[in-house]
Amino acid sequence: MADYCHVTAGTVDEGPRSLPKAWRNVSGLHFLSDADLKPLGWLPEEKIGFAPFDPVTQIRTGLVTDIQAAKVVSTYTVRAKTAQEITDEAEVAAEADVGAEPIREALVDTLLDLDNRIRVLEGQGSITRDAARTTLRTRIKAHL
Repeated sequence: MADYCHVTAGTVDEGPRSLPKAWRNVSGLHFLSDADLKPLGWLPEEKIGFAPFDPVTQIRTGLVTDIQAAKVVSTYTVRAKTAQEITDEAEVAAEADVGAEPIREALVDTLLDLDNRIRVLEGQGSITRDAARTTLRTRIKAHL
């Protein structure tokens, strides 16, 4: 279903959205044709650059709205993310995941316990909780 914008004095004052069933003193607005909607200020929206869009590899920016006689054109700019942006997002995700949930904390505890037991057997000193968290974060990043 198409989205529509309500335009008053050359400005979008409502939308984009689905047409309401009733609006002001008009019932059945969603049944009207585009030609019948135009005198009421409702114009169909045309989206450019909105889809397809992959939020993992792309960034969508800059909505530019162009109000034309028979439609409202919403133009988005889509660009590929840089390798650095993808890496930065993976790091933020990994840091947010580690320690953010009880399961992650349990994994850190288990890793810490097992690593320290092995270190005792090998005659090495124990590691800290922060070191275990860093190890887990590194392993999560490797799988993102």
